[in-house]
Amino acid sequence: MVRLAFIEDDIREGSGHKYLEQFKKIAHIDCYNRADIIDLSSYDGVLVRGDRQLSYKRALEAGKPYILIEDDVHSLRSGQPEAQEKEMLENAAAVLFTADSHRDHCDRLYKIKYSEIIR
Repeated sequence: MVRLAFIEDDIREGSGHKYLEQFKKIAHIDCYNRADIIDLSSYDGVLVRGDRQLSYKRALEAGKPYILIEDDVHSLRSGQPEAQEKEMLENAAAVLFTADSHRDHCDRLYKIKYSEIIR
């Protein structure tokens, strides 16, 4: 079974966690806060959430591929592309968007390797 680390800036309840529950059906997932000291070497990859969270940086630092759940695109609200958003989206192994409009917007601004719409 695939082994993933889920890293979030603040582990909390909410709509984003429904996707985590779905991933648990196909992968072993350990949950961490971004501030935790984590050895990612034993994981196949990392699962992170987007919208200005910095958790993806832990995966980059460890050289691990990450799947990004992007359910609220900041540049869509601000009207401006952002360097952090660019780094986060363009380095993701895959991006899971929750709306067609989010994916269309990001496809215009960034070079995304792979994406899907999840509803």
